[in-house]
Amino acid sequence: MEWHEEEEALTSASITDEQLAVLAGTTDIARATHLQLTVDSACVPLGTVGERMPELQHLKLSGSALPSIRELGTSLRQLQAGGGCLKGL
Repeated sequence: MEWHEEEEALTSASITDEQLAVLAGTTDIARATHLQLTVDSACVPLGTVGERMPELQHLKLSGSALPSIRELGTSLRQLQAGGGCLKGL
């Protein structure tokens, strides 16, 4: 699946490890430090991203619909930078 197809799939389904790997540009999401995606958190739960990507330092959610920062959960302990224009915040 191409990157754009992966991104489109994120608007209506739960996010898989395989999708995270494509979006992060790696085969090992546990070691990924960067992630960029556009997502509607009402359709795609994001609360487990930090558990599945414990080394994530940079998260870019441009154009994403995120009603609350709490939607990201509490496991993004390594996060140093978050960015993007978020709808709903």
